[in-house]
Amino acid sequence: MNTVAFLGLGIMGGSMAANLQKAGFAVNVYNRTAAKTAPLAARGARVAPTPREAAHGASIIIAMVGDDTASRAVWLGEHGALGGAEPGAVLVECSTLSIAWVRELAGLAAERGLPLLDAPVT
Repeated sequence: MNTVAFLGLGIMGGSMAANLQKAGFAVNVYNRTAAKTAPLAARGARVAPTPREAAHGASIIIAMVGDDTASRAVWLGEHGALGGAEPGAVLVECSTLSIAWVRELAGLAAERGLPLLDAPVT
């Protein structure tokens, strides 16, 4: 079974990650506020201290955060998920973001040979 990394566990992200668990996926989770990881951890999710560590070993990496600034931080920050993404991983950005940032992120992902799916949730 594929491992999915989920970055951002707000109202939408937490529910999406829980549904992935219910479907039988192994889930690695990261959230700036660690307390939001507890319900998923109680059901077997691996809690990572950084987005990079959440991405490690995941075949799918999904981000669901609040804005461009938060997205930039989880993907490119000092411990960003893009640096932890392994060859063959698929990146999915579900946050509602600016076109400019999504294009920049897609270019950075492509430089690493990683596909990025822009899939904003409204």
